[in-house]
Amino acid sequence: MKSRIWVSFNVLGLCAAANVQANVQNLRPATPLPLGTTMRVNFDRGEQKDYAMQIGPGTYYFLVDTRRADEESGNIQAKLQLLKSNGSIIEPNLLNVNEIGVASRNVVRYTPSRPMAARLRVTCETGPMIVCLTVVPVAKWKFIPFPTGKGELKVLGIGAHNGKGGSLDKQEWAYHTIKLPAGKWNISLYGKRADGLNSNVQADLELLDEYGVRSDPSWNLNLNEIGTEARREKSLFLTRPRTLIFKVINQNAPLQYTIDIEKAAD
Repeated sequence: MKSRIWVSFNVLGLCAAANVQANVQNLRPATPLPLGTTMRVNFDRGEQKDYAMQIGPGTYYFLVDTRRADEESGNIQAKLQLLKSNGSIIEPNLLNVNEIGVASRNVVRYTPSRPMAARLRVTCETGPMIVCLTVVPVAKWKFIPFPTGKGELKVLGIGAHNGKGGSLDKQEWAYHTIKLPAGKWNISLYGKRADGLNSNVQADLELLDEYGVRSDPSWNLNLNEIGTEARREKSLFLTRPRTLIFKVINQNAPLQYTIDIEKAAD
């Protein structure tokens, strides 16, 4: 009887070991992702990829830059999950991206419960897309240049005669930056159709923080008029001096644009 029990447990042990080995073998390969390094990868729709990293004690920023490969405005949907090195899920929705546009930047701040060897799993629900993934310790968090194209930061001016701008094709965008003192400011966006036709003038101006992430609370200025040119204005109140980034996006025909910033009357 004892020998039969010993044989049975041996068989169970071998089966368990085989299952563990099978689970390990079923894990998809994980590309190493060093801290502070941006990993740029092309994704097809529905594709998943894993990245391996060592997380020490402390807090981290997980930054995800996305861009539609077709450069057309549409859905941008992606998800970032945090897993143990063996594939067990720790955070099933560490970061969700669900936007309309051509390119986006999203970030989440996260403090792990303990140091660990971890996996980051990126799932793109729309595609094809270009995804850039960066993980930075909070102590080293700073502005990271936009890696998905058209990332030059052009400096804005202050005052009625110091507006700055340029030309944008349809679905094209540009970034501008400025450091503003505390107070109330009037921000205006002017657009003029390059073809001179009396038709749609459509553009958006979005406020980002000094890291290039959408401001909280959000601030947007929408230009949507019929004519050869149009201008819209919106106030912005700052409780402290801040470095800001504005993203201007042309939604229609080629456009010449200008961004004006003036101190508002108290």
